[in-house]
Amino acid sequence: MVDKETQIKVLHCGDPLRFVCEILGVKDMSNQKYDKVFTVSKGEIYKYISINGIPVLERGAL
Repeated sequence: MVDKETQIKVLHCGDPLRFVCEILGVKDMSNQKYDKVFTVSKGEIYKYISINGIPVLERGAL
C-alpha cells in the first residue's frame, strides 16, 4: 500500500494516471479502479494541507 503522504502529493501535483498504472503494472486504467491505490480520504487531505501546507513534488517525482 502507498503511504497517505505520497498519495496526497501525487493527487495534488503529480500524475495520478501514470502513478497508478506504474503501481498496478498496467498500461491503462480501462479495467482497473483508482481505489486500489488511492485510499486517502478528502478529510485526510484537508488535514494534511492544514498542517503542512500545499505539497510540492521534487522534479522528476510522480
